[in-house]
Amino acid sequence: MANQHNSIMKQPNLGKRIAELRKTRGLTQEELVEKCNVSVRTIQRIESGEVTPRSYTVRAILDTLGYELGEITEPQTEDELWDNAESSKLKVLKNLLPWSIAAGFLYFVLGFMEASLDLARSAEFGEWFEVPGSQGFYNFIKIAILIAINVFIFAFYKIGDAFKSSGLKLGSVIFMVACTLFVLYDISSYAFPALENDMAVVSEIILFGVAYFILGIGLYTARNISKTIASLATMACVFNGLLFISVIGIIPGYLFLPVTELLLIILLFKVYTLVKDQGVTPLA
Repeated sequence: MANQHNSIMKQPNLGKRIAELRKTRGLTQEELVEKCNVSVRTIQRIESGEVTPRSYTVRAILDTLGYELGEITEPQTEDELWDNAESSKLKVLKNLLPWSIAAGFLYFVLGFMEASLDLARSAEFGEWFEVPGSQGFYNFIKIAILIAINVFIFAFYKIGDAFKSSGLKLGSVIFMVACTLFVLYDISSYAFPALENDMAVVSEIILFGVAYFILGIGLYTARNISKTIASLATMACVFNGLLFISVIGIIPGYLFLPVTELLLIILLFKVYTLVKDQGVTPLA
């Protein structure tokens, strides 16, 4: 079965590819005609790029040659992806993206505060948490970040849904679930210190890296939506994920994380401008 992000080759590439496949099988045009009941003239015109064959003709030729439809597909262009996206889902995106972009910026800002609070939980700054109300403030920031990041990443899920990218949908879901578990653990381990240990913290960081890595792979499957920014965001997510997974790259991972987050925000903004350019009317 052809990949959902690929499209059937257009002429003249289609004809050239069919000719290549025929020659690979060691068949002449006349021999192919005998096997698939297509006229020699039709084969000649298809291979020369003069005509675009009907789908059943293409399938008959491929079946005769023993190839799948995937042999004559190519990645969809950015325009093709937008043309094939469902209008109703683009309308949902147009409504959602401003909120997700705002949530992304909120997550970006609160991330610095979260890092400071997590640092304060270390032995060197543990006395900060003896201040009345500190636990409530800590929990508030964690929950605010959880809401912000889920609204932010949910936009990528909807992008995957609109452009039929199961990889991006899966990566987004895994990321949201992972972040939810991390926040719940952070809050619980604060309330119940017995839950906190070095192994759990290291595991949390590694899983955070895995979540970013999978999100990056998901973005790669939908990179044609906006090639330059999507490709940069893909590389940043994968790189950041590998740094966290390695454990020894935790510090550079946290230092590089703002770059990754900004690229994701820029990507959402780019998608939003493209949706607007498509002339999509927001849902009432």
